[in-house]
Amino acid sequence: MVALKLAGEPMDLVDDGLWHNSKRFDEMSTELAGDLGRMIIDHDCLLIVEGTGVEDSFRIAFEVDSVGNLSVQLSGANEVDTSALIELGWTEGDGAYRAQWDDPLSISGPVWLVVNALVEHLHVPSPTELRFSIERSGPVAYV
Repeated sequence: MVALKLAGEPMDLVDDGLWHNSKRFDEMSTELAGDLGRMIIDHDCLLIVEGTGVEDSFRIAFEVDSVGNLSVQLSGANEVDTSALIELGWTEGDGAYRAQWDDPLSISGPVWLVVNALVEHLHVPSPTELRFSIERSGPVAYV
C-alpha cells in the first residue's frame, strides 16, 4: 500500500515518512524497492532495518550518498555463516558485512541480497518482526 498526496513542492522521503504494511517477504520486497527508489532520487538518506525480537540484534543500514550510490551494511549478525553471506555477494570486515552499488543501479540486486539474508540466514519469520526508520545522512536536498 502506498499513500500519495499532493504537494506544492518536492518532499524528501525523510520528511514524507515510511509506511510498511507487509506481512510477507514478497510484499516487503516491493516496499523496500520503493524506499530505495525514493532514496536514490532524494540522495543523502539512511534507511535502518532492525530486528524487533530479543535475540534479533542485527541492523541493516542502507545509505544513498550525494550522487546516488548505494551502500548496505549488515551488523550484529554474529551467528551467521560468514562464507554463506560472502557467497551471496556480501564482503566481510570489521565485524560487519557490506555491499555497494554505483549509480545507476538496478534496485532488484540490493533488495534480493537483503531479503535473502533476512530469510535464509537471519531466520526472520516475517517482515512484521522488523522495524524501519529513515533519516538524513547529509545535506538537505531542498532548501
